[in-house]
Amino acid sequence: MDRLARATTVLAEATAAADADQPASPQEDAALLSRSSLHQELDELTARHALLMHASVLADAEAAAEPAKHAAVVAAAQATEGQRRPSTAAEMAAARDAFMAHVNGADDRIAQTLSEQRRLTREALQRIFPYAVTSRGRHTVRRNLLENSGLGIDAYQQASRAIGENARKLQSVEAAYRSGAVSFGRPSVSHDDVEQARAALQCAEFRFADLRISRPNTLRALRALDRAVHHEPSGSEAPAARAARIAAQSRERSKTTAPTAPRTHTATTAAEQVHQAHHSAAQQHQPGVRPA
Repeated sequence: MDRLARATTVLAEATAAADADQPASPQEDAALLSRSSLHQELDELTARHALLMHASVLADAEAAAEPAKHAAVVAAAQATEGQRRPSTAAEMAAARDAFMAHVNGADDRIAQTLSEQRRLTREALQRIFPYAVTSRGRHTVRRNLLENSGLGIDAYQQASRAIGENARKLQSVEAAYRSGAVSFGRPSVSHDDVEQARAALQCAEFRFADLRISRPNTLRALRALDRAVHHEPSGSEAPAARAARIAAQSRERSKTTAPTAPRTHTATTAAEQVHQAHHSAAQQHQPGVRPA
């Protein structure tokens, strides 16, 4: 934006000084070309930021999915804490079905949310960068989002080197300013020179600090974008796999809460119920295999 503002100023000055009856001067042509190029660069930058915002939202949603699934297991177990422990097979089956219905409903809502967010991200990619429908096009987008934005693999080294160079320059300028010595043929070092050197160092330090945030976040967003592009909607999770996952989460919750909440066998009951569901599903799908 700063470069564009300067280019616009130069163009305005060149145009104001020109004769309307004469062809455009080389200075006018150069100023117009520079301004047009910067406008195009700004449009591309805006498009890249828009796509990164979509991908960042998707990355946030994916990161929140697993904790949300675990929270659904905890909520389902807590919902049964005040109930009497099942004593018959029918009561156990009913309790297991109620538990799994709660968890399955939450899982389905989470999956639907992620699927919708992936769809929006894919559509944003295709709308903002239509050429990204091919693998080469997506590679170009990725390169523009990293290397062309100064976030490449060597960005940390370059930013760190810039801090060192500007720090040494500031020390040299400050020393010359304090000594008051003037080398032959060189102007004296002024207070403004010192302030400019200090501002350059602060800018380099800010760049490095920003890079430590922006590069990991950009890579995180790009990984989410890659998953959205290559994601293939799958069928619902198999009952045995889902039961095994819920049982593992219940056991984890039992370990976590046992020292501080010695309430009745809630988490264990949930784990037992899901464990039985896992065995039942395994027997149905593999009649010749004996459950372990």
